[in-house]
Amino acid sequence: MSSCELCGKEENLSRVKIEGSVMSVCKECSRFGKRASIPFTPGKEPTLSIDEQKISNKKLQIREEEKIEVVVSDFSEILKREREKRELTQEKLAKKINEKESVIHKLESKHMEPSLKIVKKLESFFGVKLIRKESGEVEKMEKEERRALTLGDLFSK
Repeated sequence: MSSCELCGKEENLSRVKIEGSVMSVCKECSRFGKRASIPFTPGKEPTLSIDEQKISNKKLQIREEEKIEVVVSDFSEILKREREKRELTQEKLAKKINEKESVIHKLESKHMEPSLKIVKKLESFFGVKLIRKESGEVEKMEKEERRALTLGDLFSK
């Protein structure tokens, strides 16, 4: 007899999939997962079914071509030009788009990177294009593989 991988009891075990991992557990602990189609043989590594092989062979990171939104490089100049063309002060523009005057000032003086939310407000207000779409390779991680950043991650780069 082998011991349960969860509680350590010595009894007959069955293979159960618990939160994505196939484990050898006792009858009591098997309630925490779903029965796996892999028979348990003590001392022998289980062979995975074709479906489980596909899952385990799935790459953790997927690269794909995706369109991303990028603020135009001359954003500050366009903002100032369009504001002055309409004879608006920074204060009046800020009130019209529901932002602080200091935000408009910082955007025009390039002391602040604009958020897409603000840029879209300004695009709508002025009727000009301030965002362009670029294709770029984007890394996506499987949902279950996302985790918090550790100190080791910071120092290893």
